[in-house]
Amino acid sequence: MCSDEYGAVHTEIEIVNNGDSVVSLLSLRITLLNDKEHLLSESQEWAATPVAADGGWRGPILPGSKRHIVCLTRCPWMTDESTLPKAEVEVTELRVWSEATGQNPPVQPMASVQSEEPGPNG
Repeated sequence: MCSDEYGAVHTEIEIVNNGDSVVSLLSLRITLLNDKEHLLSESQEWAATPVAADGGWRGPILPGSKRHIVCLTRCPWMTDESTLPKAEVEVTELRVWSEATGQNPPVQPMASVQSEEPGPNG
């Protein structure tokens, strides 16, 4: 993480797709916290999109791929790198798509990721 003379904090994030599905949509919320864990600033970033295009559309993340992105969060009073805030990253949306054997891909490939509730034994 670093800051510039305009009060923008640059946070580098590495995303690794260790699964066997294409990540077609990944939205992140980046928050900056001070040393007392108070929220200073936040931003939203698209880390993966269904197609790649100018204007922040980075494209899907293929299985086995690694992606580095730099997120820009405005924090005008943070121009001194010795007092940089702590960045936290939260996944706010995740959609994956994988091709079923013998089927053509859908016109708009999307699938929701569901987390399983823990059973009675954990």
